[in-house]
Amino acid sequence: MGMVTYFCMLGLLALGAAAWLGTVGGNHLRLGHASMHWPTVKGKILRTDPGPRSRKAIDVAFTYQVGEQSLVSRDLWFGLAWDNGKAQRQYSNGQEVTVYYDPDDPALAVLQPGLRFPQTYVWPAGAALALAVSLVFFSCARARYRSHVEFEDNSQFAPTPTWSDRPEIGTR
Repeated sequence: MGMVTYFCMLGLLALGAAAWLGTVGGNHLRLGHASMHWPTVKGKILRTDPGPRSRKAIDVAFTYQVGEQSLVSRDLWFGLAWDNGKAQRQYSNGQEVTVYYDPDDPALAVLQPGLRFPQTYVWPAGAALALAVSLVFFSCARARYRSHVEFEDNSQFAPTPTWSDRPEIGTR
């Protein structure tokens, strides 16, 4: 039964990861879609820093004002903040930009609204993969459990032979 427990624990771990990735990914998809209809204001790039070249990450900070409230955001889009360098070249320090902000929460803003492939879809894809892995672990646990139960059921019908059941061994 140890392997069944092991596979079940791994399945639960993968299922938890799928739930977390699905929640994050679903939120990115929802906000990305909604951002296409958000109001805009003018903003200004505070800084652009490329991440390590191996990751192709980008770090952008921009400021904008909604009503009397001055805000700062670091979100270019909804999804992972990596790019092939195009976004890095597109923005420069001090540049004026159009900022899309959530009217219900003005602190939530992006420079590029909508859904971006593959950045926005990485989290949901990870959730789908983690769900598939959890199903594999649960299938392995079920198969191990069934083989254990079949072995237990078959062993009660086949009694263990004793020395008296084998006369040819006892006569020598």
